[in-house]
Amino acid sequence: MTQSIRELSLRARVYVMAVIAVGILTIALAANSLLHQPVRSDWLILAGLTFLTGSFSIKVPSVSARISVSEAFVFAAVLLFGPNVATLIVALDTFILTSWLRSPNRSTLRAWRCPSSC
Repeated sequence: MTQSIRELSLRARVYVMAVIAVGILTIALAANSLLHQPVRSDWLILAGLTFLTGSFSIKVPSVSARISVSEAFVFAAVLLFGPNVATLIVALDTFILTSWLRSPNRSTLRAWRCPSSC
């Protein structure tokens, strides 16, 4: 069930907006860090692979869960390039996953909340 932010209580709205603000701040700090301390551009290959595989998932046996194929590229980014690159790749991945949702499950609020998982 997707809710509009207007349907939430005041406390819930404040909480959701705080989570979104912290997520945006985290992404901005990661991008800023890459501008001031550049890393090899190889990370763009991992970002591209994340983009291409973001919508593919594998069912985990004996558990009602699925894992995105792109998670492998996120882990590789953390190990090879550090947390700033991985943060940007996770943000890209969450926007891709959100954009693939069917219309009833997709909302602007959900799109903004997902990158906060970084």
